[in-house]
Amino acid sequence: MSGQDQNLELLEMLLSSIKLRGYKKTLSILQIGDSTNVSVTDPYELFVIQSVVDEFEITLDDILYNKFIRGINKYAVGFCVYYLYDNRTMGDLRRRIFRGRSTTLLSKYRQMILQLDEDIFEHKKYLKIKKGLDKKIKNYKLETNEQ
Repeated sequence: MSGQDQNLELLEMLLSSIKLRGYKKTLSILQIGDSTNVSVTDPYELFVIQSVVDEFEITLDDILYNKFIRGINKYAVGFCVYYLYDNRTMGDLRRRIFRGRSTTLLSKYRQMILQLDEDIFEHKKYLKIKKGLDKKIKNYKLETNEQ
């Protein structure tokens, strides 16, 4: 297949997508591509994200790259935002780490963590996770401040 044939096929697929989904939805799907270039270099941010990934037994890709978040992944992102918000603004977190999500959505996930209640049965397992993460992150901060 020549380069011109590939270009024609690509344009046909693009037009088909626009007809099926509409212009705005197709554009939002195409913009997701630049969210794969997330690079977290700050040691504290790496520690927090890796701790959450380990605690929830999910992959790093689930937190950073999945566009649609449901179930435990929603809480995992919420915990990341909850702990990282101490050092960064919500807009900064969206631009640097969570590129596929809006600041409103990130704020909502953080609020879910803030509103965990011991009296609600479904929240008990997340409160247990929070206690463990609180301890890990506190120890990390103490270790890094001593050095």
